[in-house]
Amino acid sequence: MSRLALEIHDVGLTALSDDGPDLRIESPGVALWDGQRLVVGASAEGRSRLRPKEVQRRFWQELSLAPLGEPFPSTWTVAELVHAHLEAVWKEAQEGVESVLVVASGAFSGKQLGLLLGIARSLKIPVRGLVDTALSAALPAAFELPRGRLLHLDLHQHRAVLTEIERRRELARGRIEVEDAVGWVPLQDLWARYIADVFIKTTRFDPLYDVELEQILYHQMVRWLDQLKHSGVTIPRLEGPSGEMSVELQRDHLIAAAQVQYDALVALVGRILKSGEPPTLLLSSHVARLPGLADRMKRELNIEVLELDSAAPVRGALLGRSAVETSVGELANDETLPYVVRLPTEAEKSGPIVHVRESQTGSFKAGGGTGEGLADPPPTHILHRGMAYPIGDGPFALGTQPAPGGRGLVLSGSTAGISRRHLFLELRDGQMVLEDRSTYGTWIEDRRVEGQTIVKSGDRIRLGSPGIEVQAIRVPGAEPSDRGSTA
Repeated sequence: MSRLALEIHDVGLTALSDDGPDLRIESPGVALWDGQRLVVGASAEGRSRLRPKEVQRRFWQELSLAPLGEPFPSTWTVAELVHAHLEAVWKEAQEGVESVLVVASGAFSGKQLGLLLGIARSLKIPVRGLVDTALSAALPAAFELPRGRLLHLDLHQHRAVLTEIERRRELARGRIEVEDAVGWVPLQDLWARYIADVFIKTTRFDPLYDVELEQILYHQMVRWLDQLKHSGVTIPRLEGPSGEMSVELQRDHLIAAAQVQYDALVALVGRILKSGEPPTLLLSSHVARLPGLADRMKRELNIEVLELDSAAPVRGALLGRSAVETSVGELANDETLPYVVRLPTEAEKSGPIVHVRESQTGSFKAGGGTGEGLADPPPTHILHRGMAYPIGDGPFALGTQPAPGGRGLVLSGSTAGISRRHLFLELRDGQMVLEDRSTYGTWIEDRRVEGQTIVKSGDRIRLGSPGIEVQAIRVPGAEPSDRGSTA
């Protein structure tokens, strides 16, 4: 039996099992009523531009028993859509799940959280814990950061939420600021119009006048934004009535188009800054996808900025499970589930969640800390999609087709920009050496590798552009292995 962490976010629900990275579900926060049936998640997102008057995107933010209004049935409330979306995700994730830890934003009211738990109970979802999103997302990063104040910035469909977190021997949530002037949906609409204008000037065709092309444009936008985070220019392509159309999209121009929204986000963070030692700003994956924003925050606010991945909140809930989870016996005596706004940061209290391909002894501490008293020991594993792969002795290759019979990690999925034998790792004189052999490049913490370089525990390695990211970690007690793996 497994434990499932489920993040409730209006951009989309994310579920992750402690059984391994294979059970990871992401479902967009979109509902569509076509007059006959209700569609939620990816199916609704895929038709949202084709039937815009039948779409609802605010149901998670506005969770209540208020009536929905047209085009939905007259007896339906907002909670009906929440019930349907939660039910769809639970049907996909429930097999073998014994308990669920729910991760929810501090922007939800107590009444909304109570209604959410009531809906979960009606679906027979075994919710055993409820924890604040910002707190949960910050927990994995807290092991790598010095003690001090953290700020967590998140972007929802129609608002931004900034949470203050104090870090000493525990993480404690402080005040929360909400900015309604910016959100993911208005940013998408703004950029869609800007991209359409570029197509009109270049090709004299407006993709927003064709609903199918509009749907494709919105669907591809996240990928284009990811490309612009790592390159100054990307080339969007759309299939028009007279064949394929392409334009040159420049990052600086896209940023300029969203200047008002970026100003609002910078001002939001600026309002909560205090005198004294500056905090570290944690950007949720929804904020981190905005090109150029992290650099602007660093430059204008003079603070450290750390970008989180989309699984950080659910991974943090599993990591802090001992403080989040309530036992069945305790629930039997009191049906009220506490909303956790404090989490211990001492690794021995819960233990980080890292799935190791082969059984290893010892414990892993994020950021390369080993507790062994060694001076900066080299990494032993590559962490990819929540699974740790042993590097071992001799060259270890990463790519789409490492050498036949050789040792390495076969990367699959979205492999644009990944070479067959993209890079090699090898232990030399007590240090892990990375050798780049790719066509499209390798980056360590956004620094491009030229030839060979030393890799340290905790380093994030990006292969290609937009590419795939892995992390070098150290698992104390790990023995060398000569077996490769496939991801």
